[in-house]
Amino acid sequence: MRHSGKTRELFERLLESEDAAGRGPAFEKVLGERLTADGFTVHFNPKTARPRQTDLLAIHESEHFLIEAKWRKRSIDVADVDSLRMRLNRLPSDIVGCIFNMSDYGSGAIEQVESDRTREILLFNAAEINSIFADRLDVHELIRRKRETLRIEGQVWFDDSKPESSARRKNFPPPRREFRTKNGAAPLVGFPSDNDETVFFLDIPETGAIDTFVSMELRLAIHHTAELADVLEMIQDTIGLSDEGTFSIRQLSHAWYGFGAQNFLDAVGNWEQRYSKAKLKSPHHSEDLVFLDLSGRALIALTSRQRVGDSTFLHASELEIQLPGIPVDLSKFQELARKTGNPDALFQTHLGSGLHSAHFKAGQVKLVPHSKIVSADLGEEWVSGIVAKNPFTASRMKRLSGNLGEFFPQHLPEPKYLLCAVSDQYLLRDEVSNLSARSVFGTWIGHVPVLNIRCTWEDHVLRSKDTSVNEALLTEIQDAIEPEGEPVDQAVDALFDRLSPDAPKPAKKKRR
Repeated sequence: MRHSGKTRELFERLLESEDAAGRGPAFEKVLGERLTADGFTVHFNPKTARPRQTDLLAIHESEHFLIEAKWRKRSIDVADVDSLRMRLNRLPSDIVGCIFNMSDYGSGAIEQVESDRTREILLFNAAEINSIFADRLDVHELIRRKRETLRIEGQVWFDDSKPESSARRKNFPPPRREFRTKNGAAPLVGFPSDNDETVFFLDIPETGAIDTFVSMELRLAIHHTAELADVLEMIQDTIGLSDEGTFSIRQLSHAWYGFGAQNFLDAVGNWEQRYSKAKLKSPHHSEDLVFLDLSGRALIALTSRQRVGDSTFLHASELEIQLPGIPVDLSKFQELARKTGNPDALFQTHLGSGLHSAHFKAGQVKLVPHSKIVSADLGEEWVSGIVAKNPFTASRMKRLSGNLGEFFPQHLPEPKYLLCAVSDQYLLRDEVSNLSARSVFGTWIGHVPVLNIRCTWEDHVLRSKDTSVNEALLTEIQDAIEPEGEPVDQAVDALFDRLSPDAPKPAKKKRR
């Protein structure tokens, strides 16, 4: 069997294309080229079924296949099957009909193929077509299996095999942050969206803050969520994952955000539940996936697209690694490149800072929290971030335009909600007021624009009366006494600085 990398590239471009009118004819052409690469003799727009038009006639040895190539939004229905059957009825009885379809199949279409087998019709779904172009499935074996199942069992058969994880699943680092909504803790939050591409990272990327940094791009030949999990495990085993992982999933009219590698995998796999909860009526056929993490000084960006529907698969998957300088030891990065099928990958050098920044006066850009982002530290829960409705409206952006440069006017107003890091963390059981954005940083990571928004609060509305933290910290004072009995003033002051307002010394803001 001859493989063609060119047809794979052309097919991937079609997967990314939004040109509905031009995509169908292009798919017909690239499918014909792919079948030619797999040993078929292909005739485009043959006159076999005149006066009706047919897309392709493919011949392999003594077998003939009349093929319809479909790429449209609506599902294939009974009328589409009947149309192909009418074409077949004009042809010799040994010619097999095929529908290669990138949308879904209605139940009526499948029942029609199964109930009337006077003419043999084989159905191919989007996941199978993607696997053919990716050299994951052999088209000859796929045809054999479909024909055998239809003839012997009277059923339409689709390949729904999903690979098992190649290794025993390890525990990914649990995220140090979680969302707190009015309903309690949540692994992710979702909001309406206008198909914006912006994602959030609650830590400032170091690679964008210097004049020279390096990056390595790795292409990922993954198809299922299990393989996505394997890639994350490869990262963990080589350069390491952290508890800083942040992800976003973006549909045409909705976006989801969360923390942690396992929560990311769960959210990707549970797309139907997400859509149902968000009450999406007409979701796009694909959604964009982004996972960001910081391992030491290495910034990791894993991006992919998930096609959803009756046949679900991943495509256009890439892993980008950024570093603020070329590491002395390249072995772990080379190992990751080999494991992901990129043995020849090299670091590329980038000159010039890629980090954009803007700063605001206190109260200039006020924020109204929708939900909180909570971290655990010192045996307490702290508000380390908030989710807020985007205050950067068109009118505000116009007033601020003189201080925003070129990056922020394009990407800052896009999201309907913002994930913001709280510079001065406060106890979850406290209440604060006058939250406002004080700075925003932006850069490009993994072909997506990333925002780091930092906010602060001005006043406590209610301070907690719980002194348990004070009592625990006071027990540390005796460890700060020198053998001679003279206290170490600085150590004691540092401990008192961590006490709550009910302690003799007033609490200070917890700065991160």
